[in-house]
Amino acid sequence: MSLEGGAAYYLLTTVEDSENIYKANYAHKGGAIYSQYSTLTVSGSTFDSNVASEGGAIYAQASSYLYI
Repeated sequence: MSLEGGAAYYLLTTVEDSENIYKANYAHKGGAIYSQYSTLTVSGSTFDSNVASEGGAIYAQASSYLYI
């Protein structure tokens, strides 16, 4: 199990995420994606069975911008 972002960890970046499948990822924060000080745009992606203590699919922290 990852501590942050089971599939992806973004720090100080800008990301456009589209048409991806995130399935069965595990982390303490952000089962699929963890974002810190970043801008994340998600469109058309599928989140299925991702597990986390905080933010089952996406955890956006510390001045992150999240557009879905």
